[in-house]
Amino acid sequence: MNCRMPSVKVSAVVRVAIVALALTCGQSRAELAVPPLSGRLVDRAGMFAGADSARVEQAIMELEQATGGQLAVLTMPALNGDALEPFSMRVAEKWRIGHKGRDDGVLLLVVRDSREIRFEIGRGWEGAINDARAGDIIRGMQPYFRAGNFGDGTIYAVRRVQGFVTGKPPTGLPSPPAIPPGHGGDGAIHIGKLSIDPIWGFFALIVFIFAIGTLSDRRRHGRTYGGGYSGWSSGSSSSGGGGFSGGGASGSW
Repeated sequence: MNCRMPSVKVSAVVRVAIVALALTCGQSRAELAVPPLSGRLVDRAGMFAGADSARVEQAIMELEQATGGQLAVLTMPALNGDALEPFSMRVAEKWRIGHKGRDDGVLLLVVRDSREIRFEIGRGWEGAINDARAGDIIRGMQPYFRAGNFGDGTIYAVRRVQGFVTGKPPTGLPSPPAIPPGHGGDGAIHIGKLSIDPIWGFFALIVFIFAIGTLSDRRRHGRTYGGGYSGWSSGSSSSGGGGFSGGGASGSW
């Protein structure tokens, strides 16, 4: 009895195996590498001019002096298919911003091409900057970024973080840009032809904050990161020790 499989069927099996192997290789492609921590501002996307870079660095140093914690900003041109939150957590895991035991660090990630923003908040600062407040900061950054004022928008974020942590009203906030399209000057929010009364918007915001706070409490039981603290080297280039548990917020501009 001839038990050989017909050549056409063998070819079909081989083709299926090749396709499966290709799919597996595609799924297991290398993750986007985390850039080295070279300073408080790592501008891989080239979004900040020299003067803006210095202003952002100065604002972060003032935050550190006022709070004792640490904040770092990373800009990326794109994530090359990686999702925002997982990449942000990989950065947090490698950079370990903040102090061991205090977990007083913040990572601000900005992705230029997709216009995404992500805050990762260290465990020690999640009480002062819960997910809802992190979202508020991102929404406050949006007008600056939409106007191309990336330096002012980032400084705004740094000042708001400092204000939440210290419990003092933020000072030195950049002047707000012109009201962007979609917002009227009558106190209402306009989306196309829809006008939203601020009072109803306020109640909707309260419900949103309650929901986000509930989700935040659940998320804090998730994955954590940490390590040995070494501090900023020579005032700018190293960190380590801060723990993160996924608290924060994501948005876009």
